[in-house]
Amino acid sequence: MKLRNVFALFLLLILLQNTSSAQTCVSPVNKVVYYDTLTGSGNGLNTVSFPKFDPMLGTLTQVNISLQISILYNFQLENGEAVAINNYRVRVTRDDESASSALMSNFFNTYSKTYGSYRLTASDGIAGSGTDFISVGPTYVMNKQTVTQSYYNTADFLGQGTVDFDYTTTTYSAVLGSVNNNFNSIATDTVIFKMEYVLCPTWFLKAELGAFNAQLADYRKVHLMWSAKNEEADRRYQLQYSYDGRQYFNLNERPSLPVTGGESRYQFDHFLPDTYHGKTVLYRIKVVENDGKEKYSETRVVALREIGSAAISLLPNPAKDRVQIVFNGQVRRNWKLELFNPTGMIIRTLQVNNASGVELGNLAALQKGLYTVRCTDLLNSRSYTERLVLQ
Repeated sequence: MKLRNVFALFLLLILLQNTSSAQTCVSPVNKVVYYDTLTGSGNGLNTVSFPKFDPMLGTLTQVNISLQISILYNFQLENGEAVAINNYRVRVTRDDESASSALMSNFFNTYSKTYGSYRLTASDGIAGSGTDFISVGPTYVMNKQTVTQSYYNTADFLGQGTVDFDYTTTTYSAVLGSVNNNFNSIATDTVIFKMEYVLCPTWFLKAELGAFNAQLADYRKVHLMWSAKNEEADRRYQLQYSYDGRQYFNLNERPSLPVTGGESRYQFDHFLPDTYHGKTVLYRIKVVENDGKEKYSETRVVALREIGSAAISLLPNPAKDRVQIVFNGQVRRNWKLELFNPTGMIIRTLQVNNASGVELGNLAALQKGLYTVRCTDLLNSRSYTERLVLQ
């Protein structure tokens, strides 16, 4: 099977009035949908890639993977027996399997269709003709049949980069009735591979926090910071984390600071065991008011690096006027920095030598929005990127 349109994707935001995920949303649910169309001979291996989900769009509650499969099939069957066979049948089977590091279990579907029975007379010794021979097709084994599987372990679908799927298709046949026969077949197929993100576009029971940031301070520590502009007495902050996006665990609880009329600031460092490095961790804050009412913050996503891997961190993020860029390889090197605006244009460049970090200032003059910082290690030309939110 070959990719007819390489990375042929269509981004679609659909506003729905009802969905199975409505129990976590206080507003109608949105969907972000990506498509890729594949054509081939019924047997093949492809890699299909879609963008990861940007947590700034909302809370990802569910991921749906679906395949719309069409298979055209032709076959010729000729009896090789010296006697007539009254019940020849042809069973066509189709297997579809998609594997990805983002999936806890592979997407697998199998389908079979049986043709016949056919009565073929005794072999006349002439190939491809006569009453001992039959030609069938083209016929649809599957005609735009759709199979869907839903996943609720959403953590590995979040962040930057792509979600990659190894997609395998297998189409095969079995002739029933007699083993002494001549059989030939040709298959062509078209598959629309669709990935659908289901999200709450507004945060359910959103907590009124001034800011909430989660940053990877080094390979084993996540630095968490939040603030409240209108602090309430007897309020409790429950800091929660998740490795799958579905089940959250309490990490720390803080009582509200004394009400002073200003902004209250909080911070906490989450030290992670080595076994979790290389994974994705989600953080949120559950705010419990003095009347027992519960609210939740936006979700923050932190991609943990493997021990010793190089990357960059931006502190703070979101930022207003200045941001500190930390090179996490813990080795002083020469770096080239580039700042991209929301349209992808380079608006600043900077080179630093023998540095483990650098500060970018005078950002308040830029428009608010989502920027990209790219740092290139001039020793090996490896580049690392992080998104920067300017408020």
